[in-house]
Amino acid sequence: MKISDILKEEQIKVNLESKTKSDAIKELVDLLRNSDSVLDNKEVLKSIIERENTMSTGIGNGVAIPHGKCSGVKNLIGSLGIAKEGIAFDSMDGKPVNIVFVLIAPTGPSGPHIKALSVVSKILNSNDTRKRLLKCNTPEEVFYVLENEEKKCM
Repeated sequence: MKISDILKEEQIKVNLESKTKSDAIKELVDLLRNSDSVLDNKEVLKSIIERENTMSTGIGNGVAIPHGKCSGVKNLIGSLGIAKEGIAFDSMDGKPVNIVFVLIAPTGPSGPHIKALSVVSKILNSNDTRKRLLKCNTPEEVFYVLENEEKKCM
């Protein structure tokens, strides 16, 4: 599984407009609306919000990875947003989040979902990568950084 399998440039927003966790999740789920993988955008949003309500996906260091599984998608898919100002996300470290990577997988085997979470976490664990992403001005630049970092991790 590669980042390019689940994330496309049109599913990246460099300047999130949202100021709250729930609005940021909605904004990023909306980026998935036109994907062939999405069957029901409302089901996707509901699944991610329900998962988020059980425990925050703000993993610290300015990163959150809201995720879930639902019947509203055919394939594993994701979107990414950058909030340069930061968003309160109830993160483990109590700090605002600047990078939000949404992942949603179809119901069924958890392997691909867990693998995707692992890859995204590994890439975003690098302080250098996070700094480079925050300097990006276009989705193309973000995608380039992610692909290059993925190569280093594999």
